[in-house]
Amino acid sequence: MQASGAAVRSADANDGTEILGAAVFIRNGTANGGKQYVCAAEAPITIGSTALPFREISDQSALNASIAEKADQTEVDEINKKPLPSAIFSEQYAAILATDDNDQVHVAIRQDGSIHPLEAPGYKRFITYVTGTSPNRKVMVERDDGLVFEVAGGFEGDAYNPAMAGSKCRYYVNRGGRVYLEYQEMEPTAGLDPDVTTIAHIVTYGQSLAVGAYSGALLNPTPTFAARSLMFKSGIRTLDLDHSPVYRDRRQDVALLDHLTDAFEKTAGNYGETGWARLAAAVLAGTNALSAAHAALVTAHGIGASSYASLKKGTVPYTNLLVGVRRAYNAARLLGMAYRLPAVIFVQGEGNAAATTAAEYQDNLEELQADLDADIKAITGQTEDVKLIIDQLSSWTRSGVATSGVPIGQLEAAKANPTKIFLVGPKYALAYASDGMHMVANGYARHAEEVARAWRAIQAAAGYSPLRVSSAVRAGATITVATTGGTGNLVIDTTQVPAKANSGLELFQTGGTPVTISTVAVSGTNIIVTLSGDPGAATLQLGFGYTGTINANAGTANAPLTNIRDSSADASLYGGALQKWLCHDLVNVA
Repeated sequence: MQASGAAVRSADANDGTEILGAAVFIRNGTANGGKQYVCAAEAPITIGSTALPFREISDQSALNASIAEKADQTEVDEINKKPLPSAIFSEQYAAILATDDNDQVHVAIRQDGSIHPLEAPGYKRFITYVTGTSPNRKVMVERDDGLVFEVAGGFEGDAYNPAMAGSKCRYYVNRGGRVYLEYQEMEPTAGLDPDVTTIAHIVTYGQSLAVGAYSGALLNPTPTFAARSLMFKSGIRTLDLDHSPVYRDRRQDVALLDHLTDAFEKTAGNYGETGWARLAAAVLAGTNALSAAHAALVTAHGIGASSYASLKKGTVPYTNLLVGVRRAYNAARLLGMAYRLPAVIFVQGEGNAAATTAAEYQDNLEELQADLDADIKAITGQTEDVKLIIDQLSSWTRSGVATSGVPIGQLEAAKANPTKIFLVGPKYALAYASDGMHMVANGYARHAEEVARAWRAIQAAAGYSPLRVSSAVRAGATITVATTGGTGNLVIDTTQVPAKANSGLELFQTGGTPVTISTVAVSGTNIIVTLSGDPGAATLQLGFGYTGTINANAGTANAPLTNIRDSSADASLYGGALQKWLCHDLVNVA
């Protein structure tokens, strides 16, 4: 088109000035009367002889009306509040669809019909869109290599209006009637070892002992396995706060989960050493350790002073855990890594110690494992089952009770679900703080290494069992107690834990001739209990670290514990052996 307004025609169809296959919209001055036409000519064109037919696009009445109505309007990005580019034609492009503030073309249709993206070295191009219907819409991001990422919505609320803001996806999400504007990094950094091809995600959950409450001074304030043991930028505790109960309803800010960095411990209020930095290092060494192709990412989602009801599916902490899983899964894929999540570690029980029966708590754990398995699989698409790794409560006397159903329920859940729920063991041999319920830094760190041993075995499909009683059989005045899960011979140890009467065993009797325990000894992997006489036709039960003194501090002489451990020589990363101690239990004598 010349300045005068006269149209000119090129001599051939070999350059970008010809419009082949172009669509045009012609207004006729009548409301909704405009029509669309497309040029149906094909190259080559012989000037003077080749007709240039324009055919009306059929069934376009609604679209034509919409175009006529909006022909003079400017589209506006609802998030950025800036005009969006209309289709622009040029010699190079049949239509320019997206530009930046500097008029650089991001998306266009070339004259040959192909799509033009911005050709800048290393630039990752993303397209955002929404799937589903309100109130369960999901924000999706597609990268130019075809990888698709679910970044928000669904289980956490209704997500909508996504747009890219630099390297971040920006969107709104409605959670329970409150709308949040969030940003999620689509180009995370990690500083990974060049040999790493897989990120193994270690998810921890529970109450205060899962997040390092009252640990005192830190043991691991600097990274141990740089470039292979990882956390999110916010720290191991994902809320970047102390995770005390006042934050039980605090939603997870995904901006805190943008980049990955080397794992180390830090303090937030009264919350310090979680032990999980050592866990992330310990899964990289020892029997069944992850290979050099793996990095371990650890995240802690627990909230202090929380009962099971405050942590189960449907609660804010549970949803936050799933948000963390989705973000870790996306971060791994964005980094070009494979992703694994073999198990969730659940450290809880104090909040249920006083009033929950063994059967009720077993049901709780089975429910939690099933929910986590289903929900995490829905996020990651993995076929590998998500196991639940638990430990045994040892501080219930601080909850004002002498006995508790929780530790028995924990043991029974593991016994009843040997491929889904795994018990590490009791915590009575660990170092506790002066409140007798929480641990000091060394206690958390040693506990983490014990958990790491179980986690390594489980991820390698090697199985795991704590040291526990497998049977108790009486012959006259002698009860032979068989154990399983230990290494080597049993040992009665009164050095690492306080000496207990009868090594922490107690007898419960109904009927027959009343008897007491005379001696407790060990022989190989058996415990030999000698009674004061033959009880006759009595019903007997043996308690193992079963009863304590109300309000006694965990790990002290009046607390529930036993003096019986195995002879494991598994080495701690920081010196000493990681022995297994006998589980709290109440066992029927056959």
